[in-house]
Amino acid sequence: MKTFNKILDNIEKAVITIDSILLVVIAIIVVIQVIARKLNISMTGTEELARYAYVIFAFLAWPIAALRGTDVCVTFLFDKLPTKIRTGVLAVFHIAMSVFAALCVYSMYLNIQNAAGVLAASNRWLHVSWVYVIVAVGLAATVVFNLVRCFFLLTGQAVYVSQDEKDTAEIEAAKQAFEEEQKKLKEKGE
Repeated sequence: MKTFNKILDNIEKAVITIDSILLVVIAIIVVIQVIARKLNISMTGTEELARYAYVIFAFLAWPIAALRGTDVCVTFLFDKLPTKIRTGVLAVFHIAMSVFAALCVYSMYLNIQNAAGVLAASNRWLHVSWVYVIVAVGLAATVVFNLVRCFFLLTGQAVYVSQDEKDTAEIEAAKQAFEEEQKKLKEKGE
């Protein structure tokens, strides 16, 4: 199991690196576009590149968010549920997300076939199907990582921590740090 977790960690690091690079590229492209507009220079394709980079960014980040349990969740009612029910609901959620992502993979497969030979509107070197392939890979990873997260939840290897539990832990940690600081100050004063 350690090897599997190490593989997942390496995948996560690679995706974070790729997504970080994509964010820098997006920022640079947008800044160049703004400067070009200010100087009345027409630049075709920069907005399109930024848009495609953002799409790739999102679809590569989604599986990692699913794996780490950082999905968007409305916690107002969810956190009030008992732990076992919360875990069951999350497991069902991850299975449903896997099914949804699998349907999206199939849709991307069809889009890749339909977009064969189609070039991007402003960037004639960029094949639209290339973007679809990257999105399909991200979605396929989402299927797998949602199922892995479901398995981790059901076997107790991952635990959902409610916002109240997080807040209580933060308060306790702050209280301990304050008490330790007070103890150090007392020792110095004696």
